Amino acid sequence: MASPIYHITPQSPPLFIFHGKWDRLVLVGHATDFYQALQDNNVESELYLQGFRGHIASFLLRGGAIDAGIEFLNRQVFTAD
Repeated sequence: MASPIYHITPQSPPLFIFHGKWDRLVLVGHATDFYQALQDNNVESELYLQGFRGHIASFLLRGGAIDAGIEFLNRQVFTAD
């Protein structure tokens, strides 16, 4: 019950999620399930999956994740009602 997936409501804030597809410590299914739950509740969200990245490599070798996250935040801030 501590998982954030159980606390999503339509009032949840926008979320940007990035995850390595090869993560074996926290399986990618956690990210995809969480993203789907956000979508099911009409929460503005984006899932950025990094190919060829495991748990540590996804953070050390972020690739385009930072730019994608900044673009997501800019859309939230500058297109908010």
